[in-house]
Amino acid sequence: MDNASNDLYHKANEAFREGRWSEAETLLRQVSELKPYYADVFHKLGVIAHQNGDLKQAVAYFQKALALNPNYTEAQLNLAITYNAIGQYDNALEVFSGAVQQAILEAGPLDPHVKAKIANEHFKLGNIYYEFGVLQESLDQYAKAVKLCPGFPDIRTKYGVVLRDLGRFPEAVTEFQEVLRQKSAYIPARNHLGLTYLKMGLKDEARTEWERVLQINPRDSIASACLNMIKDKSNS
Repeated sequence: MDNASNDLYHKANEAFREGRWSEAETLLRQVSELKPYYADVFHKLGVIAHQNGDLKQAVAYFQKALALNPNYTEAQLNLAITYNAIGQYDNALEVFSGAVQQAILEAGPLDPHVKAKIANEHFKLGNIYYEFGVLQESLDQYAKAVKLCPGFPDIRTKYGVVLRDLGRFPEAVTEFQEVLRQKSAYIPARNHLGLTYLKMGLKDEARTEWERVLQINPRDSIASACLNMIKDKSNS
């Protein structure tokens, strides 16, 4: 890269890092015309297009980046995310699987940022399976996400929910308790733990969890409704 192109590229990267999308886009397009074989430039243009809501253009840019560098993990992940956003789930799964395999092949431990992105994509795929009632596939995706990022409470809680839906109550309890061990004030896990106890016939344990929720947030509607339900059943 000559000095003029190099200077333009550095200015584009600075604008990109600072979130000045319009300026970054203009500069990156200039660089792409001068040096049309830099995958990173097209990847960044894809990110900007996605930020601007132009998802079809984002797909085109990410595909261009991958044509130049098929092993560009970040571009693969962002292409999968974009496919998912426009409802092309089969394409998203195919690209995502390739990104995971590429990440595994890369030397050294996964970068935490990449690991989090992969975990979130497993989580999104799990949500899709869950919405269609395909619980085992959903569980498998959540399990992979939990393995990558065991400290993400929302992912671990959803994993526990599917375990409960499958009738695996003790395992679900273990997952909710682990979330609460890491983050005791995480209300969704405590509410779901209460519901799981109730399904197991452990009303006192369920009541304790919902009372704890109301200590954290007295206006929580789920805990209030569940406690009222228990009272109504006891009085009937």
